[in-house]
Amino acid sequence: VAADETTENILLFVIEQLLETHGYDAVQVYQLSASKKDLWLYLEMGQSNTPVTQNLGIFSIDEHTAISDAARTGEVVYVPEISKGPYSYYNHNEIDTIAGSDLAIPLKFGQTYLGVLYLQSNTPKAFNKNSIEFLTNLGDLLASTINNKRTIDQLEDSIQEIKSLYTLQYQDNLQQQQQRHAELGKPIGYQYDKSTVAKLDN
Repeated sequence: VAADETTENILLFVIEQLLETHGYDAVQVYQLSASKKDLWLYLEMGQSNTPVTQNLGIFSIDEHTAISDAARTGEVVYVPEISKGPYSYYNHNEIDTIAGSDLAIPLKFGQTYLGVLYLQSNTPKAFNKNSIEFLTNLGDLLASTINNKRTIDQLEDSIQEIKSLYTLQYQDNLQQQQQRHAELGKPIGYQYDKSTVAKLDN
């Protein structure tokens, strides 16, 4: 993975396949911020039931949502019937009118948590043991993809920093060389008297 566009294309393809093949209603990918205090919506497909605390696709890691809980605990959060809680959704007037199930899978690479894969279905108990295991393995692959992109970004930043330092060093060396050449090019004069020879200052 060598570019944002490539990374997003891979993730979007995976999300599209989940929606079409497995019949899920919404799939979202959240990334953990650099401060590790917030989760930002990175990619989304489908029509989702929005958690009541959501604000412009941003969650605090300390909130009580399936997404935040999965990121904070590092454990899969499965809600077989969202009408029975424990989470609330603001785009429904009555909690008992909601039919469906949620699954939040932490995205982890090694010991580093990167975000959450969040899936929703309008069917209660839509996720069984096998599908949860499959989606957890898929989450590991997505985490690897995201981590590779971050690694490349860091390498590109390091290369750019080295280039900037080299340019500054080169300019400084060039200036010093020009100064030395200018000094060497100055005429040299001497003053003679009966007993000594002295170099004249320019």
